[in-house]
Amino acid sequence: MNLSILAKAPKILLLKMLRNKLRVRSATGLTEQLTVVRAIRKAPPGAIVECGTYLGGSAVNFSLACRETNRDFVIFDSFEGLPEPAENDRSHFVLSSAELHQYSRGAWKGTFDTVKQNIAKYGSLQNCKLVKGYFEQTLPSFHTPVAVVFCDADLLDSVKTCLLYLWPLLVDGGYFFTHEAHHLSIAKLFYDDLWWKNNLGHDAPGLIGAGSGLGLSRNPDGTFGSCIGYVIKNPTVTRISNETGLDRTTALTSPGNSARI
Repeated sequence: MNLSILAKAPKILLLKMLRNKLRVRSATGLTEQLTVVRAIRKAPPGAIVECGTYLGGSAVNFSLACRETNRDFVIFDSFEGLPEPAENDRSHFVLSSAELHQYSRGAWKGTFDTVKQNIAKYGSLQNCKLVKGYFEQTLPSFHTPVAVVFCDADLLDSVKTCLLYLWPLLVDGGYFFTHEAHHLSIAKLFYDDLWWKNNLGHDAPGLIGAGSGLGLSRNPDGTFGSCIGYVIKNPTVTRISNETGLDRTTALTSPGNSARI
């Protein structure tokens, strides 16, 4: 476990998150949740969106951060488990562990009432809105500016749907997290210029943590990884580094000279 993530967390919030991690089963680890919470706390103004919540294990903790930062929190889920995967979306190769993850209709199901009750009991419902339905049914009618997306959609087709409708709503400097950064097919999507140009009108943005996830926890082979990765939309250049091979000089950009890439 990356202890620096724990050290930087507000102590009261950290204690609540630790407690909740024991109370509500979740597919996300504590350091993964803390990484998203850090983004919620420092992202530009905008709503927080979770796509795929299972039993609400991550949502209970994200809801606490949303209450603290006075942000709206919108949770999209079918509450019936995964849709029927396409034939080429049933199995995902995990590059970092050489595993094959297989998916089927109805997997990772958490009911609407279960998630709502968990958030009400352990998190904060005051800023939350739960939206029931498959992503392609619900996301087209959502138009709110978004600061952070946490996408735990499992299927490549579902991640594409989330990107198609939420990326245009993501503010500059906002974060798009995927919980499948270690899946080869989903990591490749964030480098697929053709898909991005055809669907969103620009080059692929890349993905921090692609192929292995962010280095938050120690793997059995001694390397570090996780399930999550992220991309910042149109990030601001804050430092220029001259890489000559002879020396290395850097310069901070001033606020007036900063630029987005």
